[in-house]
Amino acid sequence: MDLLAQTLVASKGHKPFAFAKKDDTTFVIASVFKDSQTIYFTVTQGSKGIESRIDDNGKIVFERKTGHTEHIDFRNVVIFPAHGKFAVLLTERIGNRGVASFLVKLISDTLRQNFHEVTTVIKALTTAADLKNTNLALRSLDFQFPDKNDPSAKLMDLSNADGSFSLRWRFRKARKLSNYTDATGAKLDADKIFAVLNPGLAANGLETSGERLKELGVTADLHVTLPSGNHRSFTLGMDEGPALAYTLEPKLKPTGDGTVADRFKPEDDDFLAVCKDAVSDVAGNFGIGTSSATYCVIPDPGEEVVVPSTWKVVWNVPDHIVPDSA
Repeated sequence: MDLLAQTLVASKGHKPFAFAKKDDTTFVIASVFKDSQTIYFTVTQGSKGIESRIDDNGKIVFERKTGHTEHIDFRNVVIFPAHGKFAVLLTERIGNRGVASFLVKLISDTLRQNFHEVTTVIKALTTAADLKNTNLALRSLDFQFPDKNDPSAKLMDLSNADGSFSLRWRFRKARKLSNYTDATGAKLDADKIFAVLNPGLAANGLETSGERLKELGVTADLHVTLPSGNHRSFTLGMDEGPALAYTLEPKLKPTGDGTVADRFKPEDDDFLAVCKDAVSDVAGNFGIGTSSATYCVIPDPGEEVVVPSTWKVVWNVPDHIVPDSA
C-alpha cells in the first residue's frame, strides 16, 4: 500500500505524462488521500488538437482551437482489504475515456525502477465469470428465436415473419447460477440452461424440448442478480457471466422555474456508492471480505505520505503496457 501511495504522491507536480504515440493526450496526478485501508486519488486527463465550438442553448460561448487543452478529472479508489491477497482498483470512465492504461504504466514503470525485485500484476476484472465464490441469482431466461435467413436450412428461419418470436422463463424463486455449470464448475452448461424449458413446454402441450430449440439456433439471455442487488443480463455462449460494469448516472438539477433540468456530474458520494456496489459483488473472492465495501471512502487529508529522497518517478517510452491490463 505504501509503495502505491508513494508512487502517486511522488508523481504529483511531475510534468504531464503522455504516451509516445498519442502526445495530444496528457495525464497528471491531481490529488491523493490515504488512510490505513484506502487510497483515493484523482487524475486529470488533458486533450488537445480539436477545433470545436461550445454553445449554451444555441448561443456560442467559446470557440476551442487546436492549441486549447480540455481537462477532465477522473476519480479513483484503491482499497486494501484486511488479510486480503489483492488490492482492488476502481476507476471512473467518462464516455469512452479513462485513465486505467495510464495508471498501469505509471505504477509498473516506477515500481520496477525503484524495486527491481518487485513484480506488478494488474489484471482487469471484466465479468463475473472470473469470480468463483460469488452467489449469482438467476431470475429469468429469455429464449430468442433466430430471425435471419439461413441458406443451409440448419436453423429455424423467421426472416419473412412480421415480428420476432421469443419465450421467457421466469423462476418463482431465483436459482443459483452455479446450479447450471458443467462438471468442472467453470463454464455454464447449455444443455442444463435449455432444459429449464422442458417442464413448461410439456405442461402446455408443446411437442418439443429445450435441447431441440438449442439445436435450431435459439439463443438464451440470462438475467441475474448480483450480491449488491444490481441486475445484469448476458447471452449464453457469448459470455460466461455478466459484465462487472457499473453506470454512474448523471443527476438532474432543477433550474429556477422548476420545469427544466440540467445534467451535471455525479457527486463524490454517488461515485463511492457505485464503488461499494462493485466491491460487494466481488466479495468472497481474492481474500476480499464482505466488510471491504466500507473502505470505499475519501480519507481525511491528515495522513501524510512520506516519499523516500531516493525515489524515482519513471515513465518509460515507448509504451509497453501488458495488453490485458488496461
